[in-house]
Amino acid sequence: MVNTGVSNYTGEANLYLCRDNPGGHHLHEPVEFEETQTIKLTSIDEYLQDRTEKVDYIKIDAQGSEEKILDGIYNSNFLINIKNIIFEINKTNLDSLNIVIQKYLNKYKLIDLNYNEISILEIEKHIKSCLVLSKI
Repeated sequence: MVNTGVSNYTGEANLYLCRDNPGGHHLHEPVEFEETQTIKLTSIDEYLQDRTEKVDYIKIDAQGSEEKILDGIYNSNFLINIKNIIFEINKTNLDSLNIVIQKYLNKYKLIDLNYNEISILEIEKHIKSCLVLSKI
């Protein structure tokens, strides 16, 4: 297990903790939080830099920071080895997520978990669900 957060850069950040929901911690400041903890961050590129094998799936559930991780993956040298990227759609990051997803659409198609192709214009209909960027 690696005790490090993933973002679009390497460094440190505040993790906003949610005592009632351990899966509800955030890197961006939510409306309500109980405390913070400073954590180490790594970029996906740095984390995967020594890997040479193909990756079938990467699953991202980052409580609203998905666009930062997707942006880091897109700018990485490892992108050519990734077949599918599954990520959650959150209302808090919808505009910036749309911008990042548009970068991928020349190499990946956007699909739902039932393999139906999704238009970038339909993303808002999928808030609180997962979509997949699947290599063309």
